[in-house]
Amino acid sequence: MTMQRRMLAPKREERMDIKKNEELNAAIKILKDSKAEDIVLIKTNLETAGTEFVIICRGTAFVHVSAIAQNLKDKMKVEHKIAPLVFEGREHGRWVLVDYPFATVHVMLQELRDYYKIEELHKDCERLEIK
Repeated sequence: MTMQRRMLAPKREERMDIKKNEELNAAIKILKDSKAEDIVLIKTNLETAGTEFVIICRGTAFVHVSAIAQNLKDKMKVEHKIAPLVFEGREHGRWVLVDYPFATVHVMLQELRDYYKIEELHKDCERLEIK
């Protein structure tokens, strides 16, 4: 017997509303301004993920990945007075993790994004592709 899992649409009041989250909007704008590609915002299950939002994006090369993450760190600190709790991976430039109280940001090369498939860890969560 196979069980099918059906994903129910969240109630209207539970749907992702990021307009009120100033830090989240600022981080997304910085990523876009840094030419990050394929930006996806995921609203997670806070109890299991440890953070309410996960942002996943990609850079086109090692230098680009590092620059995106560094730009995010610098601008959030200067313009919004928020430093990341964790900032790691920049020296390799393949996958940089920037962890803030409001979101965890993954900046990755496409090959690592394809390999690790972080989006699939949150496949039952609400997601928003940022254009």
